[in-house]
Amino acid sequence: MHYVVDIDILGFFDNVNHTLLLKQLWNMGIRDRKVLDCISKMLKAEIEGEGIPSKGVPQGGLLSTLLSNIVLNYLDHLVAGQWELFQLKKPFKSRTGERAAKIRSSLKKGYQVRYADDCAPRMHGA
Repeated sequence: MHYVVDIDILGFFDNVNHTLLLKQLWNMGIRDRKVLDCISKMLKAEIEGEGIPSKGVPQGGLLSTLLSNIVLNYLDHLVAGQWELFQLKKPFKSRTGERAAKIRSSLKKGYQVRYADDCAPRMHGA
């Protein structure tokens, strides 16, 4: 059996924490202060009729999809750790042996495909 679960994170773009996003960029290795300052200014750009945002990424903006994918990188690693990157106690000489051991275990085989605030984890078996 194969399952696809479609997930949409409601209000994601409106609630991105600017400070945490800039820290994630820094921790990813983006250390150019001019680049970070430019991104910060884009995040804080005044929205006509609404003022200066304190959180969120501009939907439809030049960087909104890229920035949202950076924020959700942690989710990717969390999901991948449940199957793709799960470390077994016994080392295997081949990926085939490792995959077979995972299948024999109680782990649920699954992979995630994500774009911006949408993702569709694909699960195999029940």
